Amino acid sequence: MSSLKGRPSHGYRPVPLPTAPQVVSQTPADGGRAWGADQEADRLVRERIARCVSMLVYYQKDGGSWSAANLLYEEAPALMRWLSRSPDEGLKARVLGLIESDLRDRYGLETARRLRLALLRALEDAEETARDASTPHMRTKSEAQ
Repeated sequence: MSSLKGRPSHGYRPVPLPTAPQVVSQTPADGGRAWGADQEADRLVRERIARCVSMLVYYQKDGGSWSAANLLYEEAPALMRWLSRSPDEGLKARVLGLIESDLRDRYGLETARRLRLALLRALEDAEETARDASTPHMRTKSEAQ
């Protein structure tokens, strides 16, 4: 047990609750969300963040190899769909911020930013692919070939 109160071990860093809004009331009748829904949403967000961080750690340790980049680009569409389905406009920024924070703690600022940019490029490519798939009639003939 660590000598610091409330910390189970050295290096422990509490994870902020990324989906917790500034709620005045906790009862659904008063417009607040029930605690169970918030806790479930926070668990899902933490799991998604952990999955992204582990994927980017693999990408970093493997030196950005083709297999690591392939994994990154395969996971990006699912992450993009998950982020776009959320009614919370700020969720994407908070999730990307928490991913970068975790990477910064592991690798330092420069490497964390580089890995975040790799994730953003993969998300942009996934968004473009999804947009092209949903509107194939809007591409020009030279783009379709």
